Amino acid sequence: MSSIPPIGPSRVPDSDRESNGSNSSTLQKISDIFEKVRSFFQTSHLGTRSSEAQDPGFEKVQIKQSSAFITGWTCKKKKNQQLKWTQKKSLEEIEELNEKQFPSIQPTSKIIEAYKVSFFTPYISRVLKSIGFQFDEARSDIFYSPTKERLELYIKDLKTKNPALSGLRLYDADLILPPDQFLELMLDDVLICGNGPENVHDLYFHIAPMLTNITRDPENYLRFKQDQKKLINGYLEQLQKAEEYEKKFLEDLNCALIKAGGSEIDMDQWTRTKQIIKYSLGAYLDIYSSLYFEDKFPPTEELTDDFLKILNSIIIRQPKWIKAWAKELHLTESEQDQVSQDGNTSLIIQYLYEKAKLDKE
Repeated sequence: MSSIPPIGPSRVPDSDRESNGSNSSTLQKISDIFEKVRSFFQTSHLGTRSSEAQDPGFEKVQIKQSSAFITGWTCKKKKNQQLKWTQKKSLEEIEELNEKQFPSIQPTSKIIEAYKVSFFTPYISRVLKSIGFQFDEARSDIFYSPTKERLELYIKDLKTKNPALSGLRLYDADLILPPDQFLELMLDDVLICGNGPENVHDLYFHIAPMLTNITRDPENYLRFKQDQKKLINGYLEQLQKAEEYEKKFLEDLNCALIKAGGSEIDMDQWTRTKQIIKYSLGAYLDIYSSLYFEDKFPPTEELTDDFLKILNSIIIRQPKWIKAWAKELHLTESEQDQVSQDGNTSLIIQYLYEKAKLDKE
């Protein structure tokens, strides 16, 4: 699997999932350390919030590329409520665009060919076709997707057959969404579909795999969404507490960092780390909305494990994501390096997770 590009921005690397290497042992060490200081968390004087309070008070940040997004595909509407996509730029040109416009990447003939070989079984191909997605057997520089009207009809039919999916809907997204709105939509039963040229990204990397997996296993999808909401909302509540009890929060955090072998941070460092974590929560949801076709929806235990691994991967391991959040938050190269190479970052991610877990007990 590791040789095949994932659908959408890279999910947890195979090396993280399968090996007993340094990253895995580091995460285990962090977990062990924080088990030892759980009593410290329990005696913290931070106030508590209702689980219903979920507004993190985010500032606006750009989730998708703006109207400057450059596409390598042409699109023509067909009579049967389908869109025909044809690759107009060379493979090398689109790969270069994907480097520059990450995470708003777009498919290439190479990626499509790899998916046809590895993911598109006869059954999955039939499901995709029923939704409106088709792939030419002879050519990988052409594919067909449903129009928004056809998608809406398919979702309506899916909800009729599965009443528990009553909240599932398509959302016409603006090019820029503030993170609180983006998180709210992604945590809800919403499929985001852009109105501009970046729509090729939304359709291919998100809507195709999500609708396929929902069609295959609607009951497990609903369980998956509830698990995901618990994880994210727990983090959002901790970030909100950090806003409300900023001085006390930082004191407690620094005490925990020192006990865990880290170092103290000042308010500026915490503010920067908090902004990156906020961005990374949106990136995490973006990644998980582009599940591998074969993965379907992971069990609760795996989802929890992946949550911590993915946040660490986004912030300190994957160069493309590090570059993305640094650019988004207008950080200098030295500020970027300080965060991505700082051992405190993993400890803070684990700290927030443990605090959220304790608050639910």
